[in-house]
Amino acid sequence: MSESPLRGASWRASDPAYAAGSQRMQSGQVDIVHELRRPTLGSPNIELIFFHGLQLGDYSEAYIKTWMSPDQSQSWISTWLVEKFPRSRVLSVSYDSIVRKSTTGKDGTIDLAATAEDLLISLIEVENVGNTQCPIVLIGHSLGGLVLKEICSHAERLSRVFSESLRVVPYKKFLNSIKGTFFYATPNGGSLEGELAAVLSGEEPFLTPKYLALLNHETARISGEFAKLRRKYGWKTYGVGEADETLISSTGSMILVEERQASFDMDTFSKIQGTNHINICQPGEKTSESFVCLVDFINSVIQDQEEAENEEVLLQFGLPEHGVSLEDRVRHVLEQLQLRETQPLMVALIGMGGIGKTTLARAVYMEIYSSFEFSSFVYNTKDALRLRSVDILFKDNLYRGEKKDTRTSLNKSVSVWKILKGKKALLVLDDVDDREQIKIVTSLIESNWFGRGTRLIITSRVRSDDLLHEFVSLEVRELNPDDSRTLFRCHATNPEVPEELVNKLVAQCGGLPLTLEIVGAYLRDEKNPKVWEETIRRLQRAESASGTVDNRLWNKLRMCYESLEGMEQEMFLDLATVFYDHHDLELLRAAWKRSIPAPEVGLKNLADRSLIKIVQQATKNDVDCGPILKRERVWIHAQLRDMGQAIAAKTRPKFVVFGQDDPAFNQLMTTNSSGESVVKGLKVSYFGQGQSRDRTKIPASFFSLPELRFLFLENVDISGFLVKFPPSLALLSLHHCRRVLASSTMSWHNWPLRDTDLASLSNLAALEICTDPKIDPPDSPGSSFSSSSPKLSLPSGFHKLSKLLVLLLRSEVVKELPPKFGHLPRLEYLDLRTPELAVLPESFVGLSTLERLCLQCRSLQKLPAAFGELKSLRILELHSLLIEELPESFGSLQALRKLDIYSCHKLFSLPDSIGKLTNLESLVLSSCNQLTLPESFGELEGLQSLEIRYCERLKQLPECFGQLQMLQTLKLLHFYELPNLPDSFGQLWSLQDLVMTQCLGLRKLPESLGQLGVLRKLRIVECYDLSALPASFGHLSALQYLTINRCQLRTLPESFGQLKSLQTLRLEKLPSLRSLPETFGQLSALKTLMIYQCENLPYLPASFGDLASLQRLEMELQSRIFSKLPDSFGRLSTLQTLKIISCHLQSLPETIGGLSSLETMRISLGKGVKVLPDIPDSFEQLTTLQELTLEVPPKSVAMDLLSVWLEKLEDMGWICTRGPIERAIVCHKASSFPKHGFEDGGFTAGRSFESL
Repeated sequence: MSESPLRGASWRASDPAYAAGSQRMQSGQVDIVHELRRPTLGSPNIELIFFHGLQLGDYSEAYIKTWMSPDQSQSWISTWLVEKFPRSRVLSVSYDSIVRKSTTGKDGTIDLAATAEDLLISLIEVENVGNTQCPIVLIGHSLGGLVLKEICSHAERLSRVFSESLRVVPYKKFLNSIKGTFFYATPNGGSLEGELAAVLSGEEPFLTPKYLALLNHETARISGEFAKLRRKYGWKTYGVGEADETLISSTGSMILVEERQASFDMDTFSKIQGTNHINICQPGEKTSESFVCLVDFINSVIQDQEEAENEEVLLQFGLPEHGVSLEDRVRHVLEQLQLRETQPLMVALIGMGGIGKTTLARAVYMEIYSSFEFSSFVYNTKDALRLRSVDILFKDNLYRGEKKDTRTSLNKSVSVWKILKGKKALLVLDDVDDREQIKIVTSLIESNWFGRGTRLIITSRVRSDDLLHEFVSLEVRELNPDDSRTLFRCHATNPEVPEELVNKLVAQCGGLPLTLEIVGAYLRDEKNPKVWEETIRRLQRAESASGTVDNRLWNKLRMCYESLEGMEQEMFLDLATVFYDHHDLELLRAAWKRSIPAPEVGLKNLADRSLIKIVQQATKNDVDCGPILKRERVWIHAQLRDMGQAIAAKTRPKFVVFGQDDPAFNQLMTTNSSGESVVKGLKVSYFGQGQSRDRTKIPASFFSLPELRFLFLENVDISGFLVKFPPSLALLSLHHCRRVLASSTMSWHNWPLRDTDLASLSNLAALEICTDPKIDPPDSPGSSFSSSSPKLSLPSGFHKLSKLLVLLLRSEVVKELPPKFGHLPRLEYLDLRTPELAVLPESFVGLSTLERLCLQCRSLQKLPAAFGELKSLRILELHSLLIEELPESFGSLQALRKLDIYSCHKLFSLPDSIGKLTNLESLVLSSCNQLTLPESFGELEGLQSLEIRYCERLKQLPECFGQLQMLQTLKLLHFYELPNLPDSFGQLWSLQDLVMTQCLGLRKLPESLGQLGVLRKLRIVECYDLSALPASFGHLSALQYLTINRCQLRTLPESFGQLKSLQTLRLEKLPSLRSLPETFGQLSALKTLMIYQCENLPYLPASFGDLASLQRLEMELQSRIFSKLPDSFGRLSTLQTLKIISCHLQSLPETIGGLSSLETMRISLGKGVKVLPDIPDSFEQLTTLQELTLEVPPKSVAMDLLSVWLEKLEDMGWICTRGPIERAIVCHKASSFPKHGFEDGGFTAGRSFESL
């Protein structure tokens, strides 16, 4: 309400925040954002933004005075708060908040809307708040709370205005990054009556009564809009209120913001005793309640974010490497989705298996999901529904904007339908074959449960009227002959085979991408024409055979299966029937080793034949123990899986999967009529809405399966009987399995494995155990241990599992390993994600066969001194440990090939013996804040890949760095004080791939850089201080891909044109770039050029037209000074795609008709453009141009000018229609106008099947 009196100004000299703010205030700006603190090292993990309240006098220093300690000695938001959160970025705003009349007699007029608009521009465009997408917390006092609310509302309005433009990105980032709002004595209930009464009671005149009424009305509107927003984005809120009256005049005092106003619509509220309206945000000490409440709130936001990052799982797989004709198909689906329309819409992609429905749906999803409030993609719906209901599937895969909404998926008490009520959602269900499976989703859409603009996409092999009722159905057709041949040749690359045979074989594949890929891989290295001829005959027989479409496809694919060796066939059938839901590949390898020699060879052969794909996939952390780890997983196409299951059903014992409410659950047939076991694998998985005590209970007979080799139990209760695991088990996976025996005296009742089980598991090769206190609380009913129980461990006789090869243990209750743990004689792979594990037993170094070790143990303080005795160790991952050093014996790990060290914040150095690891090939050092490199580092003579990131103390690379003669890949990421690279850098003769991101302080690159003669890829990103490239840069004769982003380069060196191998060049956000060298046109191999946001680049060089190989050109100019293209532009005879975005071009060059290969052209006008670029007469010569898109910003070009422009195109034979996004016009040649029911930007509705 009022400014605090300052008794002195001693704080000003020592507080850089004041100095910086004063300097900016002198510029004449009224609404300003002041950066008070940012991390000295590293990127911030949170951004804290403070908003002061009403002021009686000069407000220019309110951004700092409001947040002073009572003795006025310091600003606590830049001292105490930074001590608590050293990685925070702290900002505070100044805005016109004065309520007195000025000396000129002008009334104070606080314009909240204008203030919010100015501050939002400063926050986003000047300070780049939200750009790093770390969480944001907004903190306001009094009126400042309303200002921050209005800023959020204004950002939301702009995000709608720019929804179809790139300009929406920073506003979406800002809104999605906000995670919490904190209010000091803010009237959240929609009234300023208390504060205004205080204003009016003063002796001096303040605001006019008319303006007071307006301000009070605005307060109600602002709070109402904010309430909707915070629910939409899931923002947390915390309010604190005053307990004491504030002196407002010489005669009286009052509570300015009542508790009912301050607590309104808050998640949490605290009344702070001993505070009034002014000093509530001036804590006297760090233990003051008003300070502690804010600290606790910020901690909760950071913890939520860390959980979200640790749980984030992206779409299972990216798009295929060879996406033939995918772009056109995606574009047509987007047209049918009518993204401009607000009515909900359901679209079905229909087609036979293997035709590319899932790939297409995934591509469409990845193109648009970030523009929806919520989105979810569910794979293999038909099979997934056997284990979970559709709402759980959506919830487990839910994204909020661009990020995985893990808090929702972890909160079992919240229904996904409640979350999505009224929200704009994108829902995709892959492989649906029955309307009952999606009945609840379609009924909710038809009843307008979801928000405006919601879209549902399904893929299905079924053409049923019942299923497709109310869907817009699009049939995914086979590839045409040209695309089929292209895809086939991507896999069958042998040039010696006659073209006639290739064409015949491609024709027999019927345009199915899956068949083309599998058969192509089958014949990849085959040179014998007779084999090709026999393959053609088999494909012909398969096509002419009777049966369903799927059966005919399986017949074609089966020949590839039959060509496998016997053991490889066995592995393929295991993958199709047992392991198709993406288990850790190490578990599979271990289980196979029991019966299959060298399973790695079989896996490679299956992958080479495209029958499976081995992918790196992030693993979900079931316990809170650090960053996500990537593990190898196996993926198999649904058609190949179904074919394998059909083969297995006739030839081998079966694998049984049970989910919740499965009617066959208690009727498992364990033997056939001859008494032979028919069950090889068993999986029971239950996901209910209740607590852990609601787990599925299974009968003891399930464990009496003599041939059972694979057993997966998830959320299962195996209590009530004496379990005896079958001795045939090769793999056992226990996730959240409860075991309570009322008669037991053991302390670990909830632990699923006991000493008495070990004898029956003597043949076990792979074991996975996962517990989670969120699901398996130690003090849950039936459990006799608590979280305070000392040193919980594995069974003491664990070492008796003498054939165990793989152990994956993820548990927050394990505090130690049994003393004889190191006596496991065959253990090869150990993954311990046990955050409470504080010490490894002395016997640990006795694991003589251990080849791969992952330790993710945040309580582990040291490794055994004899750690180097693990002579077989090949891969070592150390995550989130408390170790300060590695033992000197570390250099004795002579077999070590790969070393990853993540988030070991206390590790200050690598040992001198590190140089003895001469066989080390890959090294990752990440988030080790204290780490430095020893001089022996250059002795790593076998090192091929090195990644260093967030190692804040590492301010220079050692001079010996150039001795890494075998280094091929180098990533230097997030260095904050790296002034230069060593002169020896150019001696990295083998370096092929170099990435430098956020190497702050790096002003120049060494002249020796040009000596990197085999460097193929170079990325320089956010090296803000880099102002020039060395003159030797053009000597990088092998360089093919170059990206330069956010640097201070003014130009490129004259030698740049000597980059004879350069194929792709991206120049992005280079505000200082003034010119490109005349040698630029000498880049004879350049095929793709992208220039984004180089706003001070006035022109392209005259030599630009000499780029003889250029096929794709994209330019986002955002510059009024770039008004024309060079006359040589028309010499780009190989150019196929041209995109000019945010341009201010006055005309297209007369020579444009020379673009004889141009197929697609997009012109997006910049903001404020009033005229369209002239169309030269030579435009008619663009005979290959098929599509022209013009995007016109709102309130720019007059309609009569636009009409004249379009009429000229129509006279040239073009047909122009509205595009799929607002203010876009799409033009096609009349002769090639697409026949997709496309009509005035819409589509032909109904259930007709349209070809893509």
